Amino acid sequence: MPLFSELDDGVIDHLSAIVTVVELAKGSVLIERGLPGSGMFVILDGTAEVELPHRKVTLGPGEFVGELSLLTDHPVRVARVLATSDLRCL
Repeated sequence: MPLFSELDDGVIDHLSAIVTVVELAKGSVLIERGLPGSGMFVILDGTAEVELPHRKVTLGPGEFVGELSLLTDHPVRVARVLATSDLRCL
């Protein structure tokens, strides 16, 4: 996965130890706009729709969402993310 391709084995081992697998049924909300963000999700299986103010984006396996809460000082989620199929994420 390109997101993690530059990380060394030690960092990958650390990430493997701290991630959690999340499974959601089709129609479930993964992220709700306006709520606090504390982590990101990497899609393993299924699809999700990101509802932005002026458009929608569909994401699938290997893509990720929710990273803004980790990479910026913006603590609140800016988009709603809905499972458009059964979804399995890290």
